[in-house]
Amino acid sequence: MLLKSLKPQNWYRLYVTSFLSSKCVEFSSCNVDTVAADLAYNIHDSHFVDPSKPPLVTFHAFLGSGSLWDGVAMEIQKETGRKVINLDARSHGNSPRRASLHYFEMVNDAIKVFRKLEIPKVSIIGHSMGGYTCMALSLLCPDLVSSLIVVDISPVKARLDLVFAMNVLKCMDTVPLKSSLTMSEARQLADHKLQAITTDKKLRIYLVSNLVRTATGEYTWKTNIPALRDNLINNIAKFPPSLKGRKYLGPTLFICGASSEHVLKEDLPEIKDFFPQAEFTFIEGAKHWVQTDQPERFRETVCKFLNEK
Repeated sequence: MLLKSLKPQNWYRLYVTSFLSSKCVEFSSCNVDTVAADLAYNIHDSHFVDPSKPPLVTFHAFLGSGSLWDGVAMEIQKETGRKVINLDARSHGNSPRRASLHYFEMVNDAIKVFRKLEIPKVSIIGHSMGGYTCMALSLLCPDLVSSLIVVDISPVKARLDLVFAMNVLKCMDTVPLKSSLTMSEARQLADHKLQAITTDKKLRIYLVSNLVRTATGEYTWKTNIPALRDNLINNIAKFPPSLKGRKYLGPTLFICGASSEHVLKEDLPEIKDFFPQAEFTFIEGAKHWVQTDQPERFRETVCKFLNEK
């Protein structure tokens, strides 16, 4: 069964059941709330799929969506023979909007999709916020996870620039988007406003990709900006401290940017406390966005790990 929605208490006793086994886990949490509708997802299985291999499920970063994984997902699917499923997290992409954004809730949302698709076991990969979700899922439901890949995020210490992130959200929320603008004009306006926050053109393109036009012709952001702003500091920006002491004993790979500061070599011993089988690859020429900074090396690293494990 899924993690159940419970009345607020300081401690919850939650029962996590996969199709193959059940496990009782206990952790400190806020109310665990599952999205009423299913998360949005996209399945890549156009090439040969080996039914004996667990599908790979992708988890995107903060202010992203599952579509960011589409290009690499198609290559991974072709080279590993695994079905690849890209999820949109709650309040991101085409998934339902919720006021709360807690990693226990995001784990619960994902399990609901696995149950709908009748998937008994998964391999998972997540970048940044998605990496936190993957780590939480593997620690809470180890019997559900065949293998784990974490991209440039550490469970030991958060190194997100919160002031910068909050300024980005504030800027996005205050762009004067009039329905009379064309999409090109609206994106140019949003990009111009964001230039006051960051000179990183790749990042601005990433952020502006969230801009969409509704059925009524109004512009809006695919991401739930108010919810992200309200949850950033206390929930999204840090790994749940109540998971300290838990272990995932399955195959684990951390793919890190050699020029990134999100995972430092001083973190590795404590990361191994959570994930004793963890292997680490630091890719030269890559910062936090490893998969776009060094796409070929990233894809080769992921496929090698999945084919061997």
